[in-house]
Amino acid sequence: MNNINATNNFDTINKNPDLVNNGSKNNNRFPAGREIVHIENLTKTYLSEGENLTVLSDLSLSVEEGSKVVICGESGSGKSTLLNILGSIDTATSGI
Repeated sequence: MNNINATNNFDTINKNPDLVNNGSKNNNRFPAGREIVHIENLTKTYLSEGENLTVLSDLSLSVEEGSKVVICGESGSGKSTLLNILGSIDTATSGI
């Protein structure tokens, strides 16, 4: 079962992992099941002009192997910040 629970100011969409190549059935080399991304209560705060600016607030996310995920949102909503944290380019203020 695919499990995505995103609580933040951007949308997360989980696509069916069994449908690839414009909806055609395919033997997925990464079958769904094993969790490959797990985030709990992630928060990222920057210091901006002497005040704290919270970009990500209490984000929880779980992605299983074989899932297709799209992260979309308005400019400044935290998409790049989340990807930088996932890619170890940046660190979270709190959470795992």
